[in-house]
Amino acid sequence: MSSTTHKLPATKCPACGRTNNRSSAVEGVDPTPPEPGDVSICIGCGSIGIYTADLGMRAPTMVEVSELMRMPQVVRAVRAWHQAFDGMPSRL
Repeated sequence: MSSTTHKLPATKCPACGRTNNRSSAVEGVDPTPPEPGDVSICIGCGSIGIYTADLGMRAPTMVEVSELMRMPQVVRAVRAWHQAFDGMPSRL
């Protein structure tokens, strides 16, 4: 399955500080770039972030984390990141 990658303004992960400047759909092909309020997973650390109005990244609130962890697509994406990257040297 292919994925569409979108180039974005460079932003830092609120958890690990990694600079990220691209986004890709987690499942399937999504031709639309992310919008404020959309969810992202840092490729460097696997933490969840929320896109801001300027497509920067902020940490989710505790309420948002609780809501996100009830969303099957988000849970699958976080698990997939950990299966792919846990135990590997840091990619920072």
